[in-house]
Amino acid sequence: MRGLKRGDELLKDRYISRRIDIVRKILIGELMRINKGESRKQPKILDIGCGSGQFLRLAEELGFECYGIDVSEAAIAEAAKVTKAKLIRKDIQEGSEFPDEYFDVCLCLEVLEHLRRVVDVLCEINRILKPDGLLIISTPNANSLQRIISPSKNSCVNDPQHLLLFTPFTLSFLISRLGFKIEKCETYFVTLPFLNILKMLNLGGTILLITRKQM
Repeated sequence: MRGLKRGDELLKDRYISRRIDIVRKILIGELMRINKGESRKQPKILDIGCGSGQFLRLAEELGFECYGIDVSEAAIAEAAKVTKAKLIRKDIQEGSEFPDEYFDVCLCLEVLEHLRRVVDVLCEINRILKPDGLLIISTPNANSLQRIISPSKNSCVNDPQHLLLFTPFTLSFLISRLGFKIEKCETYFVTLPFLNILKMLNLGGTILLITRKQM
């Protein structure tokens, strides 16, 4: 019937909504931390692989000064429709023109698995983040329950655009070697929240890593 969404579209909407809710809570907490003194600041945030701009729009609504970078011209055009953020078309693997220690927060959501030069990108993020600046990463979990039970149907393994996959341990290990300190690393089920009880076993489909640049 016209006007009704297909199951895969509903699943995608639920996936995006869940991620936005998670990131919103983290950003609100970070704003409170930054502005706990008497003088209020407008912190700068960079969304790496900003896509169609949903997270930039969220950060803008919360009061951040927003920047987005994406290799896709089409993605930048879509993001410009929903946000006033400063948008840059560039492959972050080639570096950036931002000054050292420029951003308070960087987002890297569902990006690392697509990159050939992950270490270069993480080093660049470390360069442009302020000391004690926040980096939020999400990426598919190579050790997820679905991959274990049904590897042939696991999208994170079968997606041809995924070049690298991480487990909570391997991602935390890498990040900790590149000048970041881990605040939280957990997994969750985006589409089936009632399974989050299994996150203690790190079997969720998505890794969420919250980390800071070392002082």
